[in-house]
Amino acid sequence: MTVSGGASEHRTRRGFSLIEMLVSMAVLSVLMVFLMEAMSTVTRVYIDTDSRTRSDEKGRAVIELISREVTPAAIDTRMQFIILPGEKLSDAGAVNVVETSPAMLWMAPLGPGGDLRCVGYFLTGSPDLKKYRLKRIFIKNDNPDGYFPKVGKVENAGDAGNRTSPTDASWFTDAWDEQAFDDASETNDKVIISTVSDGVVAFWIRALDSMGNPVPQLSSAKAHPKSDLFYNSAAYFYMADGESFDEGKTFVYLKKNRLTMKANRLPAAVELAIVMIDEDNINRGPVVPAQENVVDSETGELDMDSSINDYRERLKSAGFSGPRVFRTTVKITNGV
Repeated sequence: MTVSGGASEHRTRRGFSLIEMLVSMAVLSVLMVFLMEAMSTVTRVYIDTDSRTRSDEKGRAVIELISREVTPAAIDTRMQFIILPGEKLSDAGAVNVVETSPAMLWMAPLGPGGDLRCVGYFLTGSPDLKKYRLKRIFIKNDNPDGYFPKVGKVENAGDAGNRTSPTDASWFTDAWDEQAFDDASETNDKVIISTVSDGVVAFWIRALDSMGNPVPQLSSAKAHPKSDLFYNSAAYFYMADGESFDEGKTFVYLKKNRLTMKANRLPAAVELAIVMIDEDNINRGPVVPAQENVVDSETGELDMDSSINDYRERLKSAGFSGPRVFRTTVKITNGV
């Protein structure tokens, strides 16, 4: 029998070299970076999508709420429907009102059994706090603090409540004060406003006549007594019904004389638009630019398309991404 000489044969086993380990770690690190970047991108897309979805839901809800409450707006010789500059609510005690944004005030049968309610919407903004909110006014006719506008009795034509103004909003605002608008105080039980939605940075309202044309802003009227309101149902005007006036006009303001009577007419419809930015974008972004309104110098009409487009460009230039615009036209039932 032959016996092999020397030690038994063994395969040589060796570990990874230092260079191989370093290369492996480098490759793994690169893969981890790519993976983390991919996860970060997916997370950002999810957050942005979720934010846009929430903004869409809030925006649609805001438009639907205003539409539902303005549709049954009521009018007679004792009441008004007004679109006014936001600064007029500042004069009445409201805080942080966006003065370049309009407000809207009206009466509507929204209570039990068709009881009247005073309703309104306006925009507030605080660049320091980075809070932008659409506010709602809602006053019952049994308000104990006297904030509900005084509706005079029909049989008493001399009642001061019948004297709605063709030039101002005092019928609504004279009885309001700072407490009426102080919703920040937990102890204030006189407040008549609430927050409809955060993140609303612009708000436009435009009245339309019975022919579907934009109503010229009252503040731009040359013949009418001077007013800073945009629309006033108690102003002196004619609105066309079915056929236009001379020169194709469908709405005309009148001079005041002893024969001129207040129109006491609702617009046939109102066009509404809001611009929303999600709160995270507002908090990490620069100062939100102020709303501006493009008004045709010849007709006195608000150019809503240009106003919205210009504002979106200004938001983009300021570094805000993904502003959402919600817009609708609401027919007023009694606005014929």
